[in-house]
Amino acid sequence: MLVWMGAGDMSGRVEGFLMPLLVALFLIAAAVAVRRCWRGIGKAATMRGYWFLPISRSAKNALWRASPAAFLTLLLMVVMLIPLGEVSSDLATVVIRVEAGALFFLMLSMPAIIWFNQPRFLVPPPYRREPGLISLWRRRRAIARAARRSRAAGRRPWPAA
Repeated sequence: MLVWMGAGDMSGRVEGFLMPLLVALFLIAAAVAVRRCWRGIGKAATMRGYWFLPISRSAKNALWRASPAAFLTLLLMVVMLIPLGEVSSDLATVVIRVEAGALFFLMLSMPAIIWFNQPRFLVPPPYRREPGLISLWRRRRAIARAARRSRAAGRRPWPAA
């Protein structure tokens, strides 16, 4: 396992370079996707992205909106894996605490982006005016409730006129 993570004696072992190479390729692909998302080039509903997920189109759009925050979270996790080397313990403690706080904030912001489309600075500019999933759910629920009321009002025999 240590060979896959890049630690240990890697003299003549191809496996030692496989995991860092896969991580680097994934980060490059994620950076390209985030760039497309931030510029508004692709949208999950119009492109065939997330076709494998059995969720609604609005949920797919919400996942697309949250992809920059997901990329930043993954990038921060990779940075936290880099050893600090010969650094004083006080500085290492401060760096780890700051990185852990930023990671915690980003992990909490991804559901907030999906549900409420907040915080705005993490949402890509073309998607900042879109409602979140909860606002869409409330809107659909209000329309359905109004339709039920109108149908019920048509069936009522009272008040007698």
